[in-house]
Amino acid sequence: MSSLFSSKSLGQLSLGIMIAVSLATPSLASAAPASIDTSMCTGEAEVSQPFLFAKDNHLYTLMPGESPNSFDGEGWELRGEASIVTTTLADGTTTQALDLPSGSEAVSPTICVNRNYPMARTMVRNVNGGDDVHIFVSYEGTKTWEEPKGTSKVHGNSHKEWSVSSPINLQPAKGEDWQRLRLLLVGGGRDSEFQVYNLYVDPRMSR
Repeated sequence: MSSLFSSKSLGQLSLGIMIAVSLATPSLASAAPASIDTSMCTGEAEVSQPFLFAKDNHLYTLMPGESPNSFDGEGWELRGEASIVTTTLADGTTTQALDLPSGSEAVSPTICVNRNYPMARTMVRNVNGGDDVHIFVSYEGTKTWEEPKGTSKVHGNSHKEWSVSSPINLQPAKGEDWQRLRLLLVGGGRDSEFQVYNLYVDPRMSR
């Protein structure tokens, strides 16, 4: 008895099925990535020179959840033993700051940046211990959004006094397009404690 289909017919049928499936299934390689809504981003930023006393004349804009010389934490997510505390600042005034014991975390609200926002700086002091506050960046639409990337470490001086941090590298992508960024601050070391206020971002308007 002859076969219902010849081998040639079977080959043509298989090819037809493969083509039909291919046309019905979107290609992952050609699928458009999810777009990030940056409609809220503008180039307008209220700037000042908060670190002139440290011979830094760059212009900076304050991160959300703060006012000059005060950290109220609005919009921040505090984890572990991170908290907002009343403390004495470098100028002798008493107000609020972010307190970060070892292993605690603080996640900032999301802000808009582009390549013109290369760095940040903050006031920081080591209340106890001699380690660092570890700084991570998360950019929406990239793998760092779920797996923050460590870029910098900041710490106070050995006398437990307030200090201006070294520059914090934000590592924005190249180009003028807006990117949505949040920062993660983690208290390092063991049995250490850190305090932070006046966390500013540099929009590169001074250069």
